Amino acid sequence: LFGSFDNLLLALKKNSYLLGANLERVVKPNLSLLSEYGLGAHEISKFCLKAPTLLTVRPARVRAMAAFVEDMGIPCGKLILWHALRCFTNISKESVTAKIELLKRIFRCSEPEVIIVLSKTPALLTNSEDRMCRVSGFLFSEAGLDPAYVACHPELMTYSLEGRLMPRFYVVKFLKETGSLGQHRSYYAAVAVKEKDFVERYIQPYMEAAPHLAEDYAAACRGQGRLVPRFYVVKFLLKEKGLLGHHQSYYAAVLLKEKGFGERYIHPYMEAAPNLAIDYAAACRGSKLRFYDS
Repeated sequence: LFGSFDNLLLALKKNSYLLGANLERVVKPNLSLLSEYGLGAHEISKFCLKAPTLLTVRPARVRAMAAFVEDMGIPCGKLILWHALRCFTNISKESVTAKIELLKRIFRCSEPEVIIVLSKTPALLTNSEDRMCRVSGFLFSEAGLDPAYVACHPELMTYSLEGRLMPRFYVVKFLKETGSLGQHRSYYAAVAVKEKDFVERYIQPYMEAAPHLAEDYAAACRGQGRLVPRFYVVKFLLKEKGLLGHHQSYYAAVLLKEKGFGERYIHPYMEAAPNLAIDYAAACRGSKLRFYDS
């Protein structure tokens, strides 16, 4: 089934109950179900390696999940079945229903439209409701994307907020403010590419003009460094409180050395925003951003 002993070990790491599963009453019926939906031997092997939990779930539950996927209006073809069953294994019907309602509010669309979104990206339903709200809030409020646009590119909702969406957004914003990137260059294009391609397209060509960009980006992906915290200082705390003029650029704030940034953007506003220095320092170390509450 798994093709090699190494693959079997990998599957066992993901699901230690595999060796104790009843072969005749559980494993074989589940494999037969996958065959019924048109998956070939190679596809079943790949499926079970990525989601070995399915092999130890009661066959009645697997059939119920497949029926539930179809009842939702998602056609249970090979690809959709593969993803949907993998995603729904540990999700109750009640949870799925609640998340569909949330997605209707997030995307401001109807249930049939949400079903279309889920047919493209069923992994959305594995996200917690809190994560969906935080990611969509960033995409709409900060990145300036329209809900309908995100619904057309639902994979955006599955990317890491702190490890991908935020760092890449601030790199693109920084490069646009310097004039290194044209204003027409889309954020989606920067987020969708693999890490290696992003670095080659958006970091390496600008190392001379912005020698700290690679270091700042790498730190931001770890939830540390100055790239993200400085944006929040400039935009959320200072501009929204009217302490900085809207002509102040993010580019200028990022380029400053730490001492210069503190003297220009922190110390003058300590009375109006007493938690600013503490919150900024904590955010640079990787603590959760608190600028909203300052």
